[in-house]
This record gives sequence, structure tokens and C-alpha cells, in this order.
Amino acid sequence: MKQIRNRVERWLERIGIHLIALASLATFIYTTVVSHFPQEVPQPGTQQADPEPWLYDLSLGLLAAYAFNYLVVELPAKKKQESRFITLRTPLRIIANNGMDIIRDLERLAKCPPHRITEEHLKKVLMASNDNPHIKAHIAERLSQAESAYADIIPYAADLPLDLQECLQHENQDFLHMAFAPYKKTGYSSSVSVDELRQTSGQPTRAYTGGTEYTLKRQHLAGWTGAFLTYYKATESVRELVDKYTMPTHRERMSKDRPRASPIMYWFGMEENDPEYPYKEYPPTATNDDYVEENSK
Repeated sequence: MKQIRNRVERWLERIGIHLIALASLATFIYTTVVSHFPQEVPQPGTQQADPEPWLYDLSLGLLAAYAFNYLVVELPAKKKQESRFITLRTPLRIIANNGMDIIRDLERLAKCPPHRITEEHLKKVLMASNDNPHIKAHIAERLSQAESAYADIIPYAADLPLDLQECLQHENQDFLHMAFAPYKKTGYSSSVSVDELRQTSGQPTRAYTGGTEYTLKRQHLAGWTGAFLTYYKATESVRELVDKYTMPTHRERMSKDRPRASPIMYWFGMEENDPEYPYKEYPPTATNDDYVEENSK
């Protein structure tokens, strides 16, 4: 019920002024037409009766205010907003696609097939992703790119729609930024290899099965599933609003010309060197975290 009420309020807020202008126009036309109808001639010394002396003036004033608001306020603001979207196109795309880009990178590195992002799929991808400093540095690098993009947007943020400003703030304040900030590595992109990104940690965890008996478990990122999913949803909210304001029609938003990837892409090399690529099936590590004393290749 609350959701319906919020939608109605947003709808009225968006078109309320247009409804008032339409009603004023109808009233103006009505009063103008009525004023031209033959009226009864008043008696000498008396004034002709006006049934609605204020209605014509009110409707004319509202129409004038509507025209003034459109020409002086809305039209320049719309042009300025369009200009800002053109200027900020690249940083907005970086943020809007960053959640998807991180997950797609992890899919390739974990040898998982690309699927629609769900909690189940994401958990498999993160379980197949070995927990090591290199993969965390890669994630931190992706997040730092979104932070830099947000810094580029800030000076012009006031010119963007309020709901988009809020979504950008939510993305920038997401827990994932703080969690992976310690793993940032200077010159990361020029010093990392695929083998390092897939490296199994040499310090397995112990999973006790009873008493003193335990099994060794591989360290992976599955425990971060909820955090990654929340961040992905935050970036998707940004993407949906960017599409809404830059591509007004549903047909445009669904077209093949709509950018679906970030301007920043990583080429890991498996695209040419791994005969199994593109990956069609989940690897065994997506559902099994037993420790094996050798690096994942």
C-alpha cells in the first residue's frame, strides 16, 4: 500500500503542474466563450452582473506563471542537464557498469560461465574465486575507478536529477569501498598476471568435523556474496536512472546501441590462450572448497 502511495505521489509531483495548467486553459477558454454570449441588458443605473468575476483573472494568471516557469526555469535547466549528461558520460558509465564489470571479471578468472546475476550464481563465482592479495587488489582497483569517477562528477552533481544524485551517493558509500580500500595496489594493472589472480592461498582454513578431526578448506570469496550483491544492485540503480534520463523511451533502452560495458576493460589473456574459453560450465571449485596443495591454473 505504501509503495502504491509513493508511486502516486511521484506521479502527481511530476505532472501536477501540467494538470493545473490544463485546467487553467480549459477555464480560460470557457470564461472567454461565455463572455461573448448575449447578456441581459441591465437596468439603467445598475452594473451588469458577472457570475465569476475572479475566474478569468485566476486562469490567466496561472497560464502566465506556467509559461514563465517553462521558458525561464524548466527549459534552461533541461538544456543544462542534457549538457551535463554529455560531459559526464564516461564517469557515469564507469559507475553504472562497475558492479557488473567486477562480477564479469571474476567469472572469467574463476572459469565460470556468464549468467544473469543472482545470489546463487554469484555465490558459485565467488566460491570458485580464490582468496588471495592479487584478486583483492583487482577488486580494489575496480572500486577505485568508480571512486575517481565519482570525484569527477561531484563539481557538477547539483545539475543532475535528485534521484540520480542519491543513487550515486549510495554507490560511493557502499560497504565494499571501505572493505577493499586496504588492498589498493599502486601500478596494479601493469604488474599482475592471470596465474597470480587465480593463485590458491597457501594458508588453508581448518574445518573441524568432530573432536580433533578436521579437513582443510580452500580460502575463497563466497563469504562476500551479500556485499557484492548489494553493491551490484547499487550500481544497477545508477544505470537504470542514467538510461532513464539519457534514453527516454523503452525502445532506446533496449536497443543494441545502448552501452552495456564500462569504458575500462581488462584483457586477461585467457581469451586467446585458454582453449576452454568462453567457459560453458561451472568448474568443480564453484561447489567444492576442499583444499588442494597446488595453485589453480
